[in-house]
Amino acid sequence: MTVEKKVVKNLIINLVFVLLSLIMVSVFVLSKKIYGGGDLVFHINRIDELANALKNNNNIIDLFSFATFNNIGNAVQQCYPNFTLIPFAIFKLLFSSPIIAYYAGIVFYSYITFAIAYYSCLKMDSGARQAFIFAVLYAFSHYRLINIFRRFAMGEWIAMSFIPLALVGAYLILFRSQSRWYLLSIGLTLIIYSHVLSLLLVVGLIIIMAVCALLFRSDHIVKRFALLIGASFLSLILGSVEMYQIFMYVHGGNLYLPAGQATLSSSALPVKSLLANAFSNEIASYTGLEAIITFILVLLFWRKLSYVSKSASFLSVLFLILSTTIIPWNLLATTPLETIQFPWRFLTLFSVLLAFAGAEVLENLLNMITHHYLEKLTFIGVIASTVALGVYPLYRWQESARQNTQAATAVNYDSVWPGSHIFNKSSYKMMSHNSTSFIYVDYWPTASVKNRDSINKKEVLLNGHQSGTISFLSYKDNIASFSFKANKGDAVYDLPVLFYGKRYKITVNGKATAYSKSQRSTIQVVLRKGLNKIEVKRLTSKKLLAFEIISLLSWIILIVYVFKDRAKRKNEN
Repeated sequence: MTVEKKVVKNLIINLVFVLLSLIMVSVFVLSKKIYGGGDLVFHINRIDELANALKNNNNIIDLFSFATFNNIGNAVQQCYPNFTLIPFAIFKLLFSSPIIAYYAGIVFYSYITFAIAYYSCLKMDSGARQAFIFAVLYAFSHYRLINIFRRFAMGEWIAMSFIPLALVGAYLILFRSQSRWYLLSIGLTLIIYSHVLSLLLVVGLIIIMAVCALLFRSDHIVKRFALLIGASFLSLILGSVEMYQIFMYVHGGNLYLPAGQATLSSSALPVKSLLANAFSNEIASYTGLEAIITFILVLLFWRKLSYVSKSASFLSVLFLILSTTIIPWNLLATTPLETIQFPWRFLTLFSVLLAFAGAEVLENLLNMITHHYLEKLTFIGVIASTVALGVYPLYRWQESARQNTQAATAVNYDSVWPGSHIFNKSSYKMMSHNSTSFIYVDYWPTASVKNRDSINKKEVLLNGHQSGTISFLSYKDNIASFSFKANKGDAVYDLPVLFYGKRYKITVNGKATAYSKSQRSTIQVVLRKGLNKIEVKRLTSKKLLAFEIISLLSWIILIVYVFKDRAKRKNEN
């Protein structure tokens, strides 16, 4: 194939990926509404905080939530990786409609998912058609779609975009040529930037792969393991700026963390309902008809599968079982496995492994067709059917939600779980303040949780009693500004701003002032009688700055290495 033909082919494939990404969200984009649920409000606040930071020159790496989450300065951004949310924030600034901006972000990462899955499968020596089938099966997998459109688990489904790259990188190191070891480093780092729990799942699978390599691969095993460890360690260096903050705040601070033990056993999927829901192909279920059909085809053509696809199929079944009540999760509640919170998170690995095996089965079936045009038509039919099996449940759910879900209004917004409404361009702004019926307290100081109501209502306390409410003014240049009218002068006022250690600079009416931690684990300062302007600036630690430099320099060195490696390969060919 000539260079010109190869360029045209790749361009067409990428344009198709863009088209498929648009089809995926078309039902919702055309309605110009977000049909809420799950963690929608939580992640919309995170996106809006980043958008405000980009607009107002706030440090996105050491960012506290003063512009969102009811302006109380919580540490959600430090405890959740947020680098991969930046495209959503950019779209928020580019589009006049926040609804269109949100769906533009989904289109962007769906395209990334298609492209990375396609590229990763090619590196497994698969043909272009098989790689294309894998990309479509994976991007339209039921679990990925429910994460996007029902659970709104943004970190988790964004991380799914990079999982194929990490797994292929590990596989190449352990079983094939080790020259592209950096694929593992890049894949793992991008997962770190998205969702740490997904990182743990992927690392678990890579450990299984490493054990298999130790048992069945004898050549250069020491070198392979050295490269595997080295590439994994490099990913920690590349992602150190994120990992440092998560470690310092989640493990280094006395914070309220999301539940693990209670949800581990209660969220495991009953086998009967899992199968019934899969056959119904509802978007509310965790698997769908695509998975059932793929699994049946894998069983029917098992003997023709490669060893790699057989292994992937076996492991996919293992991870499917791990998501169910077959496993006695109540006995494992106090083990490190409680970290994953929900057993059905194993369906992430189930989805990618089954899609890989299914792509080989479908490629083998297509190769059995002798008539050229019939083969092409069948291929188109396979792709169209996969897309339809993914999109049609979205359409049915959107129709059901349109008839049975309330549009968000000032009257009903606080009546149910935040986000369980239909939001349009006008009501979108309602998500930027906390509901009074449910308050997000994840990663709050534990002492603040029992005072959630008064903090959420922005109550300022004097001697333990309400003295009024504080007004948020702005958050720019890393300074959050508030105003409060004090009835008594030279008194210590407890402000509804969360306290995360002695790393603040507080000014009152333009003068630096001392501060301390209140019984609510909030900031308290001395105010004068009358109107006070209070400015809160979070000071970035020198260690964090060091990790920023280390991560940046490591990326620069790696990118230079990759380009040199590609140039070397091109010259050799």
